[in-house]
This record gives sequence, C-alpha cells and structure tokens, in this order.
Amino acid sequence: MEFILSTFDGIFRTHFDGQRFSLVAKRKFRKVLTYGLVAAGNELIIAQRTSFTFKGRSRNWLATMDRGSLSPRVRMRLRGDEDVHEIGRVRGGVLIPSARYPYLFWARGNALQPVDITPFLPSSFAEGAPGPNHRYHLNSLLVEGTDVLLLAHNWTFPSFILSMRTRVRGRKLEMEQIERLDAVGRQCHSLLKAGGKLLTLSGSEQALAVISEGNRVVHNLPPWPEELFPRGLLRVGNKIIVGAGIAKDVRSQRHGSDTVLAIFCLDKQRFVGIQKLGEFGNTCAMLEI
Repeated sequence: MEFILSTFDGIFRTHFDGQRFSLVAKRKFRKVLTYGLVAAGNELIIAQRTSFTFKGRSRNWLATMDRGSLSPRVRMRLRGDEDVHEIGRVRGGVLIPSARYPYLFWARGNALQPVDITPFLPSSFAEGAPGPNHRYHLNSLLVEGTDVLLLAHNWTFPSFILSMRTRVRGRKLEMEQIERLDAVGRQCHSLLKAGGKLLTLSGSEQALAVISEGNRVVHNLPPWPEELFPRGLLRVGNKIIVGAGIAKDVRSQRHGSDTVLAIFCLDKQRFVGIQKLGEFGNTCAMLEI
C-alpha cells in the first residue's frame, strides 16, 4: 500500500509492504511546514504554514492536490498566525485546530469561522494566558461521523481529549461536550481508534498510549540513537504506523533531521520494527492513498 507522509520539509509518497518502507516520490518545500492531511473525494486537502525559520508572523493556508500528485494548489489563505495543525472534515467543511486563540476554526466554501469551545476549556486556554510554555492548545482531532475528538497539548501539564458533538446553526458550526478524558499523556499528538481503543502519541514519553475504559497502557518506541518525538498515526491492517522525528527544543533544528517510521502490531501489542525513511525533518501526519 502507499500513503502520503507530511513532514517539516515536505510531502512524501511512501510504499509499505508490511515490513519495510520505501520512498516513491517526494516534494520538498523551502521554509514551509505541511501539517494536516485529509481526503476529499479525488483530492487531498493539506494544511501548510511558513516555517519557524521564517522571520515575522507565520502565514497559513489550505491547499488541494490530486491523489496521484505532489503539487498542491492554494485553496484558502487564512487570516493570520493561526499555526495550523492536523485537520479533518466534518459537516461539509474542514476543521482546523490551532495553537492560537480561539484554537479551532471551520472552513466551508470561502468562509473561515472560529468555533467557540471556550466553555469547555480550562483558564490556561484563555486569550492572553501566560505562555507559551504553560498554555494548552489544540493540535489534533479525530472525526467520527458528526462527532469530533479534540486533543489538547501542553508543554508542562498532561494532555487531555474532548469528545464533542457538532451541529450547524445558520452558517456557524457549534459544539457541545460529550465527555472529557484527562491525563492521556504528555505533549500528545495524533489520534486514532483501533479495536475499540483510542491511540495517541505521548511525546515526552516517546511512546504510543493505548486508552480503553479508563485504562492507559504505554508502549515505548523502539530504541534510536537520538531522542525521538512521535507525531502521526496510520492504521494498515493489523499494524499501526507511527511517525517520529528527532526531538529538538529549537524548532528550526527539526528540519533536515531523521524522519523515522515505526511499526506497532495490534495482534502482538508491541512494536515490531523501526526504520529511517530519510532526512526530511519531523513527521506531522499520514494518509493512505
């Protein structure tokens, strides 16, 4: 099978034979990060932003590209320094988590609207809250029909997940909370469900966290010469592909470093492989094509 991998340095078409990965095609970008990927019919929608090495405020946009192509076309330029992350499609629009207040946006047609989730957030989410090292933000989501799971990341405090029900009123997307899962990990990114269990990546633990009925089981990534920071999950049959890059406090150093893919076996409930794909920077997201 083949999938698209997005990283700090570009987008990469990758083949997986069940045991090993091989690079099929690549498109590298200069000073541009590609975070989110989501399918939309025969097209893919991607979320991109200028890199952390870019001077001044970042620029963010959504782009589209054909499934067989690695040539994105800008679809919508966002308004400011949204710092886009992973994306998903719900109720005919694209849901965009952000590291900036108000933390969640919904793009439908040519309109970009904030989604008000402030009633469900702690005070550290408030506009102007102290930070950045003590401020939550949203970085990942999982869409299940018209319901959405939102993952909150913080450098200092444990991550948590909000399970939300959505509805459209007029032209606005509204949400109400179903439940909240606390302390799912630290510096978590990415969400996936497999076998009735919820999976996320706990960055500071360098681990895959499996959550079910209030229990949390941690599976550490296989050994690597440098500390890894995992981000990006994809299920392929009975295996989970986990993306990872080299953990660097200086964000500009996350470019050009090892791009690593690990394989977790659902049947054996353990990691069964790890491989360097190249030096394309930290991983962000994966999508089967």
